[in-house]
Amino acid sequence: KENSPVIGLYSEYESDHNGEYTLIVGAEVNETEEDNFTFGKIVKGEYLSFNIKGDFPQAIIQGWTDIYRYFENNKKVERTFTSDFEEYLSENELNINIAIKSR
Repeated sequence: KENSPVIGLYSEYESDHNGEYTLIVGAEVNETEEDNFTFGKIVKGEYLSFNIKGDFPQAIIQGWTDIYRYFENNKKVERTFTSDFEEYLSENELNINIAIKSR
């Protein structure tokens, strides 16, 4: 779709963030645009969004480190490991959206 942000979709988790998973990088398209595309779906559900700003790739690496630490220290919020996605907003800002169990 026109003006669609670049997305990094993490899905098909083997177990958790330590196991294997699938990563697809792309943008949202209409379902009718099927030629030569690999498709992934963002699972419907509740997501916790983390806004990351700074110089890439260092800011992204630090963002994921902070997210891992957040879930290690916050036992009230659990990840589902269904689909997570990065939404690139600009050259130095993105949202990392983590699927969580409904609260």
